[in-house]
Amino acid sequence: EGAAASAGSVIDHIGFSFSDLDAKMKELQAPEAGVKVTMAVRDVPNLFKLGFIEDPWGVKIEVVQDPETPGFHHIHLRGTDPEGLMKWISDSFGGEHAKLKGRIDALKFGSVWVLAQKSNEETAASAGRAVDHLGWRATNLDKTAAELKAKGVKFTMEPRPYGPLRIAFVEGPSGLRVELVQR
Repeated sequence: EGAAASAGSVIDHIGFSFSDLDAKMKELQAPEAGVKVTMAVRDVPNLFKLGFIEDPWGVKIEVVQDPETPGFHHIHLRGTDPEGLMKWISDSFGGEHAKLKGRIDALKFGSVWVLAQKSNEETAASAGRAVDHLGWRATNLDKTAAELKAKGVKFTMEPRPYGPLRIAFVEGPSGLRVELVQR
């Protein structure tokens, strides 16, 4: 409660893909959905149909129609040094270097794309925003933490128990907050 919107932070928005974007947008525009349409659907040649909404909690969501990647589609980051941000993610967590639709530089984690865009102004850190952090699962959190520390990654919370889990938090460029979770 009281968190600032995701737009304008390092985690600018998340994306979901639907098989029929026009029908989904019609559904989302119903008053009971509680969604604000911030950009109507448009067709971007050689990419896909897309639009933007904001949920009741201030999360900016890009809705797309990408039949190759249904469901949770992407995480879109913003920073003054997008290449440095993507390099930090790749060096820290891996991912496959790829181009979304052969056009947009990205990292791919399974079926989810991670994109980064240049911002001409400083972006706000993600902590305390509507999308507070990203999360990666670690098989062995202590081993992962040691590997990340050897790479100079800054821990804002050391590994510790959290109910049935073990968690830790790290901070990346532009104030990107990342949770590490061991189940």
